[in-house]
Amino acid sequence: MKRTSNLLFGLLSLLLTSLPLSLTAQEERYSSGLYNSPRGFGIVVQKNDFSDYSFNSFLLCADTYGVLTGRSRFPGVKFNFSRNFRMITFRGENCMFDLFAGTGVSGGFVRDFEKGSFIHKEALNMNFGAIAASSFTTGCHFRFSRRLDLELSWMLELGMHIRKDEYHNGTLLSLYSNGLIRTLYPQLIILYKW
Repeated sequence: MKRTSNLLFGLLSLLLTSLPLSLTAQEERYSSGLYNSPRGFGIVVQKNDFSDYSFNSFLLCADTYGVLTGRSRFPGVKFNFSRNFRMITFRGENCMFDLFAGTGVSGGFVRDFEKGSFIHKEALNMNFGAIAASSFTTGCHFRFSRRLDLELSWMLELGMHIRKDEYHNGTLLSLYSNGLIRTLYPQLIILYKW
């Protein structure tokens, strides 16, 4: 638990120190908020670039696979960076609606999918490992005239999961199955523009 909290604190510090010191308030280029999904929960920072209709998204979250079903006590930790492009924009009186898609990278220390609904708890807890994945995100972004934005998106993660094999005293490298299986889980992000 201490190792996980130290990792979470380190990633959060890195995320916050990577932001530029001078923020331009008139264009509201930066926004931050909360990430909510059946995949997990966390914080998001976005940087908008209005010149090429894109935005960068930085996500730090607790991956709750196995926690919500009571099969595990501790969540994993995951970071994602994605570069997203607005493909279609609809303008209304008090809001704008964007359809976007983008690519990025994910990394972290999480559990992966195990076959069977009722796996022994000890087996799931030994399933912690590191992931490295490419991510593909698509969704819709509601930008309101006030400082509140909402985003609904879906993410596919294609990558590898590496973990220690307790039984054979070795290392296992496998496809990160949860990145594929949980693609259709919606992600709701509530953002505040600064």
